[in-house]
Amino acid sequence: MLALDEAAAVLQVPAPDVVRQGAVVLSSGGEELVPAFQIDHLGQRIWPVVARINAIIDAARDPWAAASWWLSPSGWLDPGVAPADLVTETGADDLLVAIAEGLFDG
Repeated sequence: MLALDEAAAVLQVPAPDVVRQGAVVLSSGGEELVPAFQIDHLGQRIWPVVARINAIIDAARDPWAAASWWLSPSGWLDPGVAPADLVTETGADDLLVAIAEGLFDG
């Protein structure tokens, strides 16, 4: 987890733009936290697949549910594998989008 201001610094944007770029931001104990898997630190951006899926699953409406979807092992993936584990894997984008669309669009 990153504090919101840390995530904003990595992305080189004002803090409110972290959400606008498609990230899940969680409020906990008066702090705003950003699950770090969402950020491409080298590219200084939210991973495009993360932003796309966060829109599909309406992460802004319920960021805790979205975080749970990303961070919990999925029955659609190998045992013990969570969607967040595949964000940086080559070729996994289509699979992750299909899972999200199948669960949230239908």
